[in-house]
Amino acid sequence: MLSWSLLEALASGCMVVASNTAPVREVIRDGENGWLVDFFDGEALVRRVLQALAAPPESIALRAAARHSVHNCSVARGIAGYMAWIEKLDGDKLSEAAHRA
Repeated sequence: MLSWSLLEALASGCMVVASNTAPVREVIRDGENGWLVDFFDGEALVRRVLQALAAPPESIALRAAARHSVHNCSVARGIAGYMAWIEKLDGDKLSEAAHRA
C-alpha cells in the first residue's frame, strides 16, 4: 500500500529515498523524481540518504520532478477512478442480466 506520507513528501519537494517495492514504484521512478533502494539492503539505504543529505546538484531537478509527479495522485482522482470502475462493473452486470432475460 502506498503511504500518504510518501505522497506528501513528494508534493513538498522533499528528496525521497524509498524502498524499491511495487506500491512505491507506482509514483517514484528511480533517478527521475526520487531514489529507490533494495528493500533488504540497509547499506544502500544509508549511502543514498547520505547522498541526499549532501544535496548534490541533481537533487534540484529530482525535487522539482517529485512535486510534479504527485499531480495525478489526489483523493479526487482516486475516487473518480474507483467510481468509473464500479459503474463499469455495475453496467456489465446489468447488461448480462438483460441478455439472460
